[in-house]
Amino acid sequence: MPRYGVFGFTIESTIEFPELEQAGTGDQVDWRICAVQGECPGFAAASLGIDSVYGDVHVRTYASETMLRMAFDDTGVFDVHRARREIVWYPGPFPTEAAVRADVLGRVMALAAHADGYLTLHASAVSIAGRAVAVVGPKHAGKSTLALALVRNGARLITDDTLVVRLQPGAVWAAPGIQRIRVWEDTARALGLCVSGNGEGKPAATLAPNERETAPLPLAACYLLAPSGEPNGDDPHGAAIHRERLSPVHAALACVRFSKLGTLGGGVVGAAVLDRAAALTRAVPVFVAAVRPDLTRLDEVAERVMAWHGPVGVMGPGALA
Repeated sequence: MPRYGVFGFTIESTIEFPELEQAGTGDQVDWRICAVQGECPGFAAASLGIDSVYGDVHVRTYASETMLRMAFDDTGVFDVHRARREIVWYPGPFPTEAAVRADVLGRVMALAAHADGYLTLHASAVSIAGRAVAVVGPKHAGKSTLALALVRNGARLITDDTLVVRLQPGAVWAAPGIQRIRVWEDTARALGLCVSGNGEGKPAATLAPNERETAPLPLAACYLLAPSGEPNGDDPHGAAIHRERLSPVHAALACVRFSKLGTLGGGVVGAAVLDRAAALTRAVPVFVAAVRPDLTRLDEVAERVMAWHGPVGVMGPGALA
């Protein structure tokens, strides 16, 4: 079976992931993913939560003493066996290849990372001056757009859309994840980029090898994208981006809200997510960032963030303009 490196894990999988770099045959396997044909077995479990995937398609999570389960209406059921280091997939009624890959690299690996004690955020991340900077927020908030603008201004992409955060004594680490970034064509044109796609959804921007970060890095800051995105009112000459630091309590609640498990993480899983979010925000500053919704000023936004986190950037407390 092919092996891949993603989120700091080496996975061995019967499912192929062309968007991932293949790992060396000598690398230790952290998780094995295998498909099993036939009916999914029942088990005694507590329901954790439910979330919408798209339209009327939902995903549900369950937990027993030995296993975590994630069940999608379309692609099927994924059982996470931590002791066995195995993710078992029972295909559902409509398991298209693209949907299966998206489910595995999104919520399923987030559940596996949770089983290993990590926190997974709905975030993109880049490296600036040897440290990671995360852009957190819901769908359509502009995470990929800001990450790509930063890459075009000298940063390196760590991951797009899904960020696994590893909490260790004295440091918080961001692991490289999915390094294919998708943006709408108008954003790509504003940044002078070529994109490729099949006409369905966002096309993928082409990144050079030196625009991708391959090593885990300490996390320097998280930016929570504000939904309004209109700093300084209607003044067209106002700052393109403004940031204000959140208190650790409010920052932790925001990280829980935008964890990749989201409403799927109830019960004991939810309590663990809150504990890990609190540990993250005690160690790493979290800012609310209001970004002016003007594609012509993307480079200005990126330059400002690069200045905050470059070699001479200073991470100050409180509100900053």
